[in-house]
Amino acid sequence: MGFGLGFPLFRRSVVGIDIGNASIKVVRLEGSSRSVRLSYAGLAELAKESSEDKAEDALKSLLDEAGIRKERIGVVFTGYTPTIRYLTLPKMPKDELSEAVKWEAGKIINLPMEGMIIDFLVMGEIDDRNIRKYEILVVAVEKNTVFGNMALFKKLGIQISLLTVNPLSLLNIVKRNYKSYEGNIVYVDIGAGKMDINVSMKGVLKFTRNIYMGGSNITKAIAERGHISLNEAESLKKEMGVRLLAATQTTEAGEANIEEKSGEAVKSVVDSFILEIQRSIDFYRAQFREGTMQKIILSGGAALTPNLKDYLAAFFDAPVVIDNPFFNIAYNKETFRSMEGITPRFSTAAGTALGLLR
Repeated sequence: MGFGLGFPLFRRSVVGIDIGNASIKVVRLEGSSRSVRLSYAGLAELAKESSEDKAEDALKSLLDEAGIRKERIGVVFTGYTPTIRYLTLPKMPKDELSEAVKWEAGKIINLPMEGMIIDFLVMGEIDDRNIRKYEILVVAVEKNTVFGNMALFKKLGIQISLLTVNPLSLLNIVKRNYKSYEGNIVYVDIGAGKMDINVSMKGVLKFTRNIYMGGSNITKAIAERGHISLNEAESLKKEMGVRLLAATQTTEAGEANIEEKSGEAVKSVVDSFILEIQRSIDFYRAQFREGTMQKIILSGGAALTPNLKDYLAAFFDAPVVIDNPFFNIAYNKETFRSMEGITPRFSTAAGTALGLLR
């Protein structure tokens, strides 16, 4: 399913690709970081337990639909979660900085360094007791996993310009759409099988944590508690979502009905989401001696679960909002009308594409 091609393309175009457990998202942006337009957004659903061949066919179909071949393409790292750490180091020449980062990375990685790819990004500078320091984000991944990520695109004859990680892709959206916020912003991406919890301050990613639970856990819990199929549970989740929590009526025999059983299942999973988000915020506050969170932003397919935002908002002091990654990106409203109800699903792909614009 694709949307776009509603206006002539700019000279420069970039593409972001997000391959998740439940779907593949492709976004093409045109222009520059100052003036950017959306020209294509495509989404392909993946059946549960889809094979690699099915994913390959789905991706190829989206790329063919959009006519994507020679654009600069960015891809989000998939597989096990890479090690991502924030650290500060005194300002120094670039060649010395690279060696210093590798030395620090060796202290936080429990795997043989020769099998790892270490990269880093200077996020900014701070003054620490009259010493100028770099704010640095370090990413460490296993070489074999990187090669595995590239295999699909190599098979399709696609050259990748950027391989990035989800927290950095989403940070691009935060910096573009929420740049008026100078304090702490929590952005939570809830996919089918994984939840990324991130905290940034003044455009710098300072904390990231991932939990292997997501929308599929809600579906499975409903199916198991209600003794229904996964497809029926998915439909019930999408129709009622957290509203199931209000379904507390029982039958005359005193047995819980399907809505009540499902509500109990939803509550058990969503409360786990809340607990992990709160733990992450508490850890961040303790580590960086920070207080107020200004905003909590939800993205990913599970963010669209009916009433999830309102339920979460009752547990946090900060406002909770659902992300629209295209809020500050121009696009033809008529052409992309069908996309507007599912924009949080494109947050990662859009942020990846933004990372290629200069």
